[in-house]
Amino acid sequence: MTLYDFGLRFAAPFFRFILRVHSDGASQIPEAPLIVCTNHRSNADPIILGASFPRQICYMAKAELFKVPILGGLITALGAFPVNRGAGDGKSLDAASRVLKSGKVLGVFPEMHRNRAKTGLMRFHSGALRMADQTGVPLLPAAIIREKGIWPFRRIYMVFGSPVTAEELGYSKTDPKSRHEACARLREKVWHLMEENRQ
Repeated sequence: MTLYDFGLRFAAPFFRFILRVHSDGASQIPEAPLIVCTNHRSNADPIILGASFPRQICYMAKAELFKVPILGGLITALGAFPVNRGAGDGKSLDAASRVLKSGKVLGVFPEMHRNRAKTGLMRFHSGALRMADQTGVPLLPAAIIREKGIWPFRRIYMVFGSPVTAEELGYSKTDPKSRHEACARLREKVWHLMEENRQ
């Protein structure tokens, strides 16, 4: 049993209970490689997503985290790999492609940074769509929705949508305009999940 399998079996129920996480749509997720794309408001979001997903999720994490004692080794053991944000990091994209081609799931926060606003979504970046286009792996829109109030009195809802391909979103690596439009369509799918399930 890997460290992630142990966490999924024993730690995930604990975190769902402590954080009051309720999941919807996880039972309909296909057994196939996927790129899960969700909104990002808190440092706890990778835990919320990972504890709600039935399989291991590998994350891109900012390179600085891997230099932190103990934490760097732990997130590496859990399947994370570093990315240098703001730079054209070809090594990170290659690592992401290997994750997907091996049949695993990649977790991506297309906003790239935590959204400090109380409502709305920031602009989505095109990295997830690029990887989906290169590998042929579908994207799975998802949304993390928090009730109003403060922990531990509020609930958190982790909602999963239906897979969609980069082609279905209109993405073309040769057309910059299509890339922006595809990002907007993916963002809209996440936004609809947030709005339809807002408590």
